Amino acid sequence: PHDIFFCENGKFVVGKTKIGEATDHKFGWLTLQDIIAKSSNIGSIKIAQQLGKQSFYDYVRKFGFGQKTGITLPGEATGQLKELSSWDAMSLASISFGHEVSVPPLQMINAISAIANGGTLMAPHITRAVMKDGRGKKRFEPKTLRRVISIQSSRQMVDILKHVVKNGTGGKAAVSGYEVAGKTGTAQKYDTKTGSYSKTAYVSSFVGFAPADAAKIAILVMIDEPKGVNWGGSVAAPVFSNITRETLRYLNVPS
Repeated sequence: PHDIFFCENGKFVVGKTKIGEATDHKFGWLTLQDIIAKSSNIGSIKIAQQLGKQSFYDYVRKFGFGQKTGITLPGEATGQLKELSSWDAMSLASISFGHEVSVPPLQMINAISAIANGGTLMAPHITRAVMKDGRGKKRFEPKTLRRVISIQSSRQMVDILKHVVKNGTGGKAAVSGYEVAGKTGTAQKYDTKTGSYSKTAYVSSFVGFAPADAAKIAILVMIDEPKGVNWGGSVAAPVFSNITRETLRYLNVPS
């Protein structure tokens, strides 16, 4: 978490493509946890480059992206994640900060839950049990799919995601009396007419869990094409905070 990366003062060339930061930020040296807290595109690229194409791809797949979760609902989408053999010179950089990939909400919530629960990816269920005459007829027990990261790595990630809320772009996701962990997202929508990413249409999001060190709930808030302000930390994070506060009260989770 405290390894440092030089974020090129806001401009980085990969191949023949110049990549910048959101709102023209000019970051210099940042720790890994600050790259995530400040949502640095260039820092994300540097981390992915250090990890390498094969390892990066393997982890993205282990977290469940680009494949169905197996939930018992019809019409589940897989999202889009190109096979490694189809990656071009820009793919590692692009995917590291969210381009060249699409993720259904259920995959996103499943992945963040794997970080929250100690590093294991679970099979999601839409129901806990089938009841008849007030008695349980059939129960759906938790099912582990695979270990994605170690317990130690999951604890480090939880601390990093707490840092996002305490000191980064996710400040408005905070809930009084509880520690919250999560990540903002501000995604340019792909315009099929122009074959490029839109400069005006965004999906703004916040995904996180609480209480951070003993999570009871994971929540994803997505705002499609917000008007005025686009940033996930400004648009989606306050909604996350309100939902999380009321849900923790409903579940009687002590502060």
